Amino acid sequence: MQSWMTAPGARAVLAALASGGAPAALFVGGCVRDAILGRDVVDVDIATIHPPDEVMRRLDVAGIGYHTIGVDHGTVGAHAGERTYEITTLRVDVETDGRHAKVAYTDDWALDASRRDFTMNALYADGAGNVFDPLGGMEDLNVRRVRFIGDPHERIQEDALRILRFFRFNAQLGDGEIDAPGLQASLSHAGMLAGLSGERIRDELRKILLSVRPARMLEIMAEHEILTGDMSCLQNVDDLGALTGIEGRHGEPDFVRRLSILMNEPACVPAVAVRLKLSKVEASRLMSLSEGGSDLTPDLSHDQQQKRVYGLGAATWRDHVLLNWARVASSTNAQRDAAWIALLGLPDVWSVPVFMLRGSDVLDLGVSPGPEIRQLLDTVEAWWVEGGFLANRAACLDELARRVNG
Repeated sequence: MQSWMTAPGARAVLAALASGGAPAALFVGGCVRDAILGRDVVDVDIATIHPPDEVMRRLDVAGIGYHTIGVDHGTVGAHAGERTYEITTLRVDVETDGRHAKVAYTDDWALDASRRDFTMNALYADGAGNVFDPLGGMEDLNVRRVRFIGDPHERIQEDALRILRFFRFNAQLGDGEIDAPGLQASLSHAGMLAGLSGERIRDELRKILLSVRPARMLEIMAEHEILTGDMSCLQNVDDLGALTGIEGRHGEPDFVRRLSILMNEPACVPAVAVRLKLSKVEASRLMSLSEGGSDLTPDLSHDQQQKRVYGLGAATWRDHVLLNWARVASSTNAQRDAAWIALLGLPDVWSVPVFMLRGSDVLDLGVSPGPEIRQLLDTVEAWWVEGGFLANRAACLDELARRVNG
């Protein structure tokens, strides 16, 4: 058993939901799957036979706080210890339209399992760590097989997001054989993705790109045009594979950086940012990674390297170096790789200087407040950078005075 299963909060919630001898509440889904795989568990979901009103009544009796944000969908979030436990009543789908489902509550565990997407997500466990596997999820998990429950065409028609989830779990599990019926069904219904919100597509694409081996799944998706329209420019899969390998040795996985290297045309950045509903920060960073930076290679002189680090900042410098390295990775050797490693690490070994002048220095020379102050500072800073950062404060003040009085 893992520590989250025996935590006081988990025990308190399960005790509050207990009802006689038969199981009334079990851990379910991703937490059980990831525990079996030995992966860190982030979210803990609990399935219960009790309807939401009864769940809340029992939590009140036990003195456990909760929120009701998802109660219309049968979910109550219990706050116990340092964790929130999402408690969902057993359900069956009554009506679906490919995006949303109308459900009815049930106390039948088999029916609840049958409405889930993949067999490995229909695994349940009690507080003692005993696993209940009604649909053969353990066998699939052991061979790293992502298999839809029942007819994959029906599962996808219930919710088109399951197409992306199919590729996401295959990317996360890594080296298993992709399930042929699941793949064929995903390809057949790929057009349904156009009806999904940008947020839902973005969240699944983020998880695919941040997986250990995203390139294999993106290659299949690109080959079969799973992502169409504004997303069809995500084609540079070989470069993504190279970047993933380099990040594994010299960096951390990064969603925006990996998304950037997939793009075959910088001009498509705005449309992708809009379709995926990226935040302003992510969209701005994605645009900056598509512009400039192509000169950041080991061939750049040391003097120019320092100037570019200063202008870009350490984080953006590393982004561009990693992207450029990945784009030529197939043609590099050990000696060249060493040069790329040195280039990547420049911000760590070079103390980036700080420009010494401030707006008050311009005001002291009699310049009135206004945009001219920023313009003068930028001009002198550019002069200081071009001179290799050698001028001290006194020399910078002299140059400022010269420009003010000249």
